[in-house]
Amino acid sequence: MSPSAVSWGLLSALLVLSVRGDVPEEMSNIQSKAVQLVMENLHKKNNIRNGFRMTSVLQESEQELDDGLFVNLEIVLKQTKCLKEQWMDPECKPTRDGKSYNCVGCFKFDFGEQKARSRYIQCVPPSRAAQEKIINTRRENCNNVKKPVYRVGSVTFLRYRSPLVNEKP
Repeated sequence: MSPSAVSWGLLSALLVLSVRGDVPEEMSNIQSKAVQLVMENLHKKNNIRNGFRMTSVLQESEQELDDGLFVNLEIVLKQTKCLKEQWMDPECKPTRDGKSYNCVGCFKFDFGEQKARSRYIQCVPPSRAAQEKIINTRRENCNNVKKPVYRVGSVTFLRYRSPLVNEKP
């Protein structure tokens, strides 16, 4: 490989990395629904005065499982000058120096529906998002959302795997 090809490869890799944090041009309907659920959760559960808007998507994935669609995303929400009741108003723009949250949302949706069967949502300030404890908790809880769910009548059961099963002496 020639040195110019290597430099072009490095340049293109840096370009991809610099664009990664931007809001994607197109998200699937189910991913857009997941973003909406995360934002609704932040505005309903937190004692905040101002509304928040999504400023970037750090990670997104959609995976088809045997029993539904699994959506995992990590987004950054930034404070606006609008009240929290007006967070859906497109005129509400994020402020430069306002608070921000790093939010992770993991959802399992039924096929063909936009109703989440199970979910995990956590929003923390960016300074806490990089803590190893927070990262491990988020991964574990997202993996729990991904596990198969069995429904019997109106009761839902998560499959439980005993740690002793499949162990070799």
